[in-house]
Amino acid sequence: MKDLKNFLKQKINEGRITAYSLSVFKKDEEIVSFSDGFAVLDPVKIKAKDNTIYDIASITKTVATSFLAGLLVQKGDLELNTPLKFYFDNLPEPKRKITVLQLLTHSSGIISWKPLYYNKPGFDNILKEALMAELVTKPGTSVNYSCINYVILKAIIEKVGGESYENLFYSLIRDKLNLKDTYFSPPEKMKDRISATEKGNKYERLKAEKLFGLKIPERKGVIWGRVHDGNSFFSGGTAGNAGLFSTAKDVGILGAQLLEGISTIFKPEAIELFFKNFTPFSKTHRSIGLILKTSEEAVLSPDFPEKSGYHNGFTGTSFAIVPEEELVIVFLSNRVHTYVREPMPKDIFNFVHTYIYRNINV
Repeated sequence: MKDLKNFLKQKINEGRITAYSLSVFKKDEEIVSFSDGFAVLDPVKIKAKDNTIYDIASITKTVATSFLAGLLVQKGDLELNTPLKFYFDNLPEPKRKITVLQLLTHSSGIISWKPLYYNKPGFDNILKEALMAELVTKPGTSVNYSCINYVILKAIIEKVGGESYENLFYSLIRDKLNLKDTYFSPPEKMKDRISATEKGNKYERLKAEKLFGLKIPERKGVIWGRVHDGNSFFSGGTAGNAGLFSTAKDVGILGAQLLEGISTIFKPEAIELFFKNFTPFSKTHRSIGLILKTSEEAVLSPDFPEKSGYHNGFTGTSFAIVPEEELVIVFLSNRVHTYVREPMPKDIFNFVHTYIYRNINV
């Protein structure tokens, strides 16, 4: 792993990322774990460790929201083809027919992002804005990655599950897997183990003004121990699209739940939903929670077998699953401390995936 460590050290020195923690699972066993860099640079310096907790951003969509949806489908409580009109009243006609599956696979046609809290914070208000968000394509005809899909999914999961989204995640997933370092809104006592993110919310404020002409609330100081994503922060910790904090090891344990014969929460037919291409009409192939290797421009090692999937997070996080080799690769880095670095480090993710795959005896 020396060459990989040197490569990642170079990326830290180049300022592409401030820190990372890497974990590799073979079946349900962690076989590689190392880290480098500074998890926090401001207001104090704290080095990253193997057990550093990161804001995993949109990986939340997979390991929390999609996992919960998959469990509810497995239980028979949720149907993927159920339209939104079943859950919400007074929707305009095009949205009434959008299905749960289209939300999960980003084929609903709903706009990619909007600061849904611009008018008023709180999840109920943010959900109202999500349900009114513009359509940019006809539902079911193309993939348009949308955080707003997963805001709506959070509400559906709560309606079907009969409890808060957070409680459902804790009881059905986290506690059953005995994850000790995975939280929404982590306890303050854990702050020194958490990787900090942006100083204020300049990136999101500029984006809101540029795209929508909106002036959104300013967050003061370094965002540390609270979710970076605004819609999740102003929802109280998570809006279903982001908000989960975790370690590389815990994300690896979660990823291993998509391996048949290893998973303790999913049956094989539920796992298959995470590797089935539900969007053959698009260049981006999506399952109910992953981007698939068969997608054009997939951010995965070209060496991976065709049946592989992954998801990335805005903060600089990535995980990949290779069922054929019973392999899970988790790379949690920080590109948003103390400011947002562009572009997303997809080249780093690709290098990590390829190096691990070629150098692990799989």
